[in-house]
Amino acid sequence: MRAILLSLVMIVLTACAQSSPQEFATVDGERISLTASITPGVLGTFRLNMNGDEVIEESFQVFGGTSQTFEGRYRGEPVSARVTQVTKWFTKYNLVDVFYKGQLIDTLQI
Repeated sequence: MRAILLSLVMIVLTACAQSSPQEFATVDGERISLTASITPGVLGTFRLNMNGDEVIEESFQVFGGTSQTFEGRYRGEPVSARVTQVTKWFTKYNLVDVFYKGQLIDTLQI
């Protein structure tokens, strides 16, 4: 019985990662590939990749609300991502606004 309970707890705490499709943005003439992923759950994490480099990998705040901001650096320049959970009727998804060098370069959907 304990093994079953422990298994169920582990399944709840570890879930499959959800990823955005690869998108491209052009900044100062440079084409940048963007992908983001979220591992949901109590100890969920957010990851942002730019041109294959992991720029942000942070955990969600437990009581952070439906919108949280994460920060990182890409080639020495500041990057931030605002992750907003959207709920409409029977669907839930996340919008990720990606800012690079202080400007919004793309919005990803997960």
